[in-house]
Amino acid sequence: MARARGKDSLGPAQKGQRRYKVVHVFTEGRVTEPQYIDIVRGKPADTGVEVRIANATVPGSQRKPITLVEAAARLLREETRAAKKAGLDKKLWPEVWCLFDRDQHQQIPDAFKLAKEAGVEVAFSHPCFELWRLLHHKPVHGSFGGVCGEAVRQLPFSGSPGQSST
Repeated sequence: MARARGKDSLGPAQKGQRRYKVVHVFTEGRVTEPQYIDIVRGKPADTGVEVRIANATVPGSQRKPITLVEAAARLLREETRAAKKAGLDKKLWPEVWCLFDRDQHQQIPDAFKLAKEAGVEVAFSHPCFELWRLLHHKPVHGSFGGVCGEAVRQLPFSGSPGQSST
């Protein structure tokens, strides 16, 4: 496989280094979703993908689906422009994702429409994202009825009494 060289958001490739595809992820949550991405992303050397949490550009109080998608669209335009200018192979061009849930957001259809128009990918999750994390560790029965703290309490690394930490 040919190694791409040039500049992108990772900086210039060093001689003999492999160039990785960059995937930026904007998350609605400040803690749970970025932790989940950290758990599942793997190492670039194994996956060929460098995953970056892009939340720093969106203040926590403004992390609504529409504002995440707007920031993601801007970043995708900038990163794509830089990839073209650097002459990167198209398969190494960046991807930008937004991860958010339904909650009480009013502009979900607008966020999906803007994402589609801008080429931003969307991962739309259950309102209790912690439930998805819990399902990686053990079977879950019943309904949490909007009480996400119960899912967090059952996570094996939550630090709650009676729970093991990993």
